[in-house]
Amino acid sequence: MGKQLKKYFFLFIILLVNSSLAVAQTPLEIYTMPGCGRCAYTIEYVKKNNVNFIEYNTDKAANNSKMWKVVQNSKDYKGGSITMPVVVKQGSAYFNIEDLQEFVANLSEKSTISSNTSNNSNTSSVQSGNLTKEQIAEFIKVHNKYRAEVNSDPISWSDELAAYAQAWGDHLADIGCELDHRPYSGEWAQKYGENLYWSSGSMATPASAVESWAEEKPDYDGGVMNNKNFVAGHYTQMIWAKTTKVGCAIVKCDDGSTLVVCNYNPPGNYMGESPLKK
Repeated sequence: MGKQLKKYFFLFIILLVNSSLAVAQTPLEIYTMPGCGRCAYTIEYVKKNNVNFIEYNTDKAANNSKMWKVVQNSKDYKGGSITMPVVVKQGSAYFNIEDLQEFVANLSEKSTISSNTSNNSNTSSVQSGNLTKEQIAEFIKVHNKYRAEVNSDPISWSDELAAYAQAWGDHLADIGCELDHRPYSGEWAQKYGENLYWSSGSMATPASAVESWAEEKPDYDGGVMNNKNFVAGHYTQMIWAKTTKVGCAIVKCDDGSTLVVCNYNPPGNYMGESPLKK
């Protein structure tokens, strides 16, 4: 190979390497919206794992317009509403993500992404929020003990719901740890079923929270949900047959008390419907 040819060959290699580095270092674009638990989970994950990203809050009109332009230019968009968040990686837009846990686990700089995957494991393979694997397993075990008593199928863990629960728990801790459910509208609008527990003494455990909700079992008469049965609403949400996923958070308050938040999907406690299998 002649000197001139070698010179151009090495210049080509340098350009190729620099081009690859530029692609690898391109930050993710993550479009979020207030009160979106899936969005909060994604942002929390990329921050913890030092993934280079830019967040666009679609509460701002300019960001919302930009997001819809990205979505509508995607070959995967079939019209209608979408499920957030929208993630743009190296020019490709991802939305309506079924398994958010697996999706975000692949959001490293060198990863490839699959947007349509499933995960049927009963416990998470990673730590969820501030919970250990043992705490997650305990939440699932005690829930499923009471579900089995009424022949409801076992419930499984969702890191997405856990992030959603963590966000509300942190918010409650910031405003004095009042035992308040998410509102029906506004920034913190509720999308899932929800159980809350408060402990003033020792640190709450998954079992202590779930067992406290199960104490309502004698108040449930076995019928459809009505004004009378709502006194057992924590218990009936736990055993709701159509619910398949749960995610929880344990939050320590400034006064030493503890809050436990669990969210459920699909939600339960619909008036006129039974929590039990037909």
